[in-house]
Amino acid sequence: MEIDANLVTATAARLGGVFGTFIKAVNAFNENDWEKYKAQLDPDVVAYNITVLNYVQGRDKVADYFKSISDPNDKTSLQFDPTKTMAWFPHVFPLSVDGVAKWTHKANGHIRVPIKYKFFFSPSGTFLLTAVWAQHSPPS
Repeated sequence: MEIDANLVTATAARLGGVFGTFIKAVNAFNENDWEKYKAQLDPDVVAYNITVLNYVQGRDKVADYFKSISDPNDKTSLQFDPTKTMAWFPHVFPLSVDGVAKWTHKANGHIRVPIKYKFFFSPSGTFLLTAVWAQHSPPS
């Protein structure tokens, strides 16, 4: 078996890019730092609402949506805490990660409620988030 060094290098770059964007986006989200969060979003990103059948499109609108449901005086009022239940797909297109997270949105009475999520990333080399989807998990 011959290993293609270019393929290995490209896969490693995608892996690092997807991981990096995911970590930066989650950290900025949990800090409620909407400018840093926005920096991880593609200009045409789509965020699918987890409570109603709706979506928000565009970097500014997505960041503004999350900002509008957060409490500027309490960073813990809106949190996304990924669990170990994750599947990474940085080696195939579309680049994505999905899993289960603990979702806190105190304004709705949700404290560490399990949600399923799937995030997609731009393959263009920027690895910005192009789509964010989540839904509440059924009770176990």
